Amino acid sequence: TVPTTSGAPITGEPGTQLYLIKTTFLNNTKVPVDLSCMSPLWLNIYDTNGRKLAPVFETYRIAGNPECNYQLVQGLSHEWNFVYKGVAGATLDKLTFLDTDARQAGDPAESTIALR
Repeated sequence: TVPTTSGAPITGEPGTQLYLIKTTFLNNTKVPVDLSCMSPLWLNIYDTNGRKLAPVFETYRIAGNPECNYQLVQGLSHEWNFVYKGVAGATLDKLTFLDTDARQAGDPAESTIALR
């Protein structure tokens, strides 16, 4: 389970496991960013078997995250934690992301960070 700032904790069903990913986001773009509800980042997590994990779209409820509609202005950073659900016991392999606001022609489809 993942504790939340409001309501019940986020829990997984039997046979699944929740993965809490803790990051720090630096807004080095030219626009304010709403991390918890309207993020311009498209994130995917994959396990070592190539399975894509399911995002839990309740980031605004996770402790430490900014509330919905909080606009992180340029040059500032903030903790940003998010939860993914996968097969119980899976080993995380990589996180891929794409900045949908800043992407330009010729940019790679997405960037990858190894998680193991």
